[in-house]
Amino acid sequence: MRIYHFDDDGVFINSSDARQDPLDADNFLIPRNATTVAPPPVAVGEQACFADGAWSIQAIPTPEPEPAPAPLTFAQQREIAYGEIGAQLDMLYWDGVNGTTVWRDHIAAVKAAYPKPA
Repeated sequence: MRIYHFDDDGVFINSSDARQDPLDADNFLIPRNATTVAPPPVAVGEQACFADGAWSIQAIPTPEPEPAPAPLTFAQQREIAYGEIGAQLDMLYWDGVNGTTVWRDHIAAVKAAYPKPA
C-alpha cells in the first residue's frame, strides 16, 4: 500500500510503502502526517497541500526578501580599511628598514576616506 507524507503545514513531502502491522496482517501502519490518498499532479510553482482529508493545489509562497544589511559604522569602516594588525606591523617594520612612509601614508589615506564624524 502506497502512502503519501506531508509536513506539519500539510505540504506534500514524498511517498513510500506502508508497513504491515505486525500484530494484524490485514492492516497497514499509517504514520502521523501521512495518508493513503494520492496527491494531484502539480505544475511548476505549485505544491500539493493536505487538509481536512483532501489535497488541494496552492502556489508556492514567495519567500520574504532578505533585509538589507545595516550600513557599517564609522568604526567598522575604519577597522576594515586599516587591515590586519600583522600587516600594519609588517608595514612599520619595512618602513624602518627602507626609510619609507608606507604605513603612515596608509593610515592617512584611511583617515581621509573615513573621516571622524562631528
